[in-house]
Amino acid sequence: TLWINFSTQVFQAVGLGYGEPAEGLMKRKPRDPEAHILPRSKLLWLALVGGVMGAAAIGVLAWADSHYTTEIARTMGMTSFAIANLFYSFCERDERMSVFSLDVLRDRKFLMFSGASILAIILAPQLNMLNRILQTTPLTLHQWLICIVAALATVALTEIRKLMLRRREAEATALAVE
Repeated sequence: TLWINFSTQVFQAVGLGYGEPAEGLMKRKPRDPEAHILPRSKLLWLALVGGVMGAAAIGVLAWADSHYTTEIARTMGMTSFAIANLFYSFCERDERMSVFSLDVLRDRKFLMFSGASILAIILAPQLNMLNRILQTTPLTLHQWLICIVAALATVALTEIRKLMLRRREAEATALAVE
């Protein structure tokens, strides 16, 4: 929905844009100025991540629709998608370093804007005024946990990719040394 775009995603974009650069960023080989800003491999990666986010949200929505009301199911689907976006922004702070490295804790601006995203995600279903505007409904702790667990699929996928990139980089370095 537009709510996710104008709240969660905007806060995360500002946090990523104005936050601290990834550690060692300036030591990396620069991108070829003639290369595409979004090469095909990156576009395919973004399509895959977006597909996983969408599938997780639709999965939550479909499951919740058979266990709760349609209104709760829609709210859970939107919430899991918003949380997945939040998690993905943490994953994309550094293309190689694990999101679990805790490097993010040094970036106060990113954390501040992430806090605004978290607040927007929580308020959408929990605040009565927003319930009427967004046609959401309050969620229970159990429902929130389901949304969070589903959103973690994005983190798992990203961590697998980062592991592969680090291995590929280590192999290239080892070959260059020989």
